[in-house]
Amino acid sequence: SAMGCCDCLHVEKYKIPGAEPTFFLSMRFLGFWSMIFPAITAYVCIISTFYTQADIISNYSLANCPHVKSPLPPISYSIGSWEPQKQMWMFAVIVHMPSRMLLSRSIPQIWLEGIWRLAGYAATTIEMFSLTMVSLFYVDSIAGFEVHAAFFGMWWGATVWGMSIMIHMQRVTGHIYQDPYIYRSWLVKSVIMTAYIIVSCTTSIAYPISQRNCSLFAFTIFCIGEYTIITLNAAFWAIVLLEVSRDFEGFRIVAVMSKRRAIEKYSTENPTMKIAIKKKIEKH
Repeated sequence: SAMGCCDCLHVEKYKIPGAEPTFFLSMRFLGFWSMIFPAITAYVCIISTFYTQADIISNYSLANCPHVKSPLPPISYSIGSWEPQKQMWMFAVIVHMPSRMLLSRSIPQIWLEGIWRLAGYAATTIEMFSLTMVSLFYVDSIAGFEVHAAFFGMWWGATVWGMSIMIHMQRVTGHIYQDPYIYRSWLVKSVIMTAYIIVSCTTSIAYPISQRNCSLFAFTIFCIGEYTIITLNAAFWAIVLLEVSRDFEGFRIVAVMSKRRAIEKYSTENPTMKIAIKKKIEKH
């Protein structure tokens, strides 16, 4: 018995792979790369087009109305068709994916296991997938406008779905009644989501009207609506990030050695410790 106790104490000296964190990523770091960086990049692309693509913009006209010129380019061209803005945006999409995937795992953990947690995972996954697709298959790509519009609709639907789940779960779990800060941010998120839906619907109506009636006013509303959608989406998830940061500090990245390899490695150093090490590994 005494020998067994000594063995257990002796085992504690060994660092079992996977038991100690090897890398830490703070929520602020993840939030910047997953939300702030893409939003900044989108607006940098939009603003820079007025300088790098000034000649094209000055002659830009509606697709079905070549005689109607617009001083505002739609986002689909600013970040999808024109260079170097296209490369800048795709870089932002690629860079933001790892951080976004980690955050999408942390947010639903505040809720209990169940269908709503799975729905939260599904919404964020579809949103990330459709954002990538709508960026790859831009409006002038070989796939055509219809494919671009379909993926944009998928992205919009997944975004609204994710927003709705966040607001719904905070209400039904009573989280908003336990913390005044969460209640205030919940109200702000509700307003943002409502505005997001209204602006999105207005934008989707304005575009076909602009093409059918050759209306510069409707097309301007469409362009401004696209810019606003990006802002509202970034604002909503920035608030969510601030809320989650109150519960989570970040992620610890751990490299885990297989149980078999760990037993072989440490038992060769001291064969009498093999059983104790195996029990310790199984706890992890």
